[in-house]
Parts: sequence; C-alpha cells; structure tokens
Amino acid sequence: MTFISVLKLKDLYKALLRIAKTIYENDILINQAEQSLDKAVTILHHTRPEHVNIVSQYKELAEIRFTWLTSVRSQYHLKDFGDVFEKYLITSIKKDTAGIGLVSFLCGIFV
Repeated sequence: MTFISVLKLKDLYKALLRIAKTIYENDILINQAEQSLDKAVTILHHTRPEHVNIVSQYKELAEIRFTWLTSVRSQYHLKDFGDVFEKYLITSIKKDTAGIGLVSFLCGIFV
C-alpha cells in the first residue's frame, strides 16, 4: 500500500465516522421528539375536560403527532452526505490526479 493510498483510506474512514456520528445524533433528536409528544399526550389525557369529544380529540392529537414526527424526520433523517465526502475525500483527492478513479467510484455509490 502506498503512502497516498493510506491517506485516502484515512480520509474515507474519517468521512464514514462523521456520517455514523451524524446519523447517531439525529436518531437521538428524533427519539427526543417522539418522547416529548408522548409526554404531551399524557398530560393532555390527564387534564381533559369531561365535555370534550374523546374521538375528535384523539383524531386531532394523532394528526398533530403525525405532522410533528414527519417534520422532525424530514429535518433529521439525512440521505445525502455529499458535504461530508466533499470535506474529507474530494478535497484531498483533488490534490493528486491518481484519485480520479476513487472519485468516480464514490460518486457512483452515493448518488
């Protein structure tokens, strides 16, 4: 293995590590959003006036919960990590012309 190959491997490792960390942190945020909604539902359940229609209230809560979780998921569920590869791989690969094959390979995998 050449010195340049070792550097590319280290850059790939850094990129994959950053992606894993981002996914882990975003999963924590999604779980916190779900827990906060569950707590809100519990609080509303215990403070519900007797004259409120339970079916309509449940339907409204379900719709609000779905909308909230959908927006949180779209915000924190990343599918494109091009910026990470740009930071860790593409910049270092552009410095040497032998990296063109690796750039093409990575672009083919992550597009």
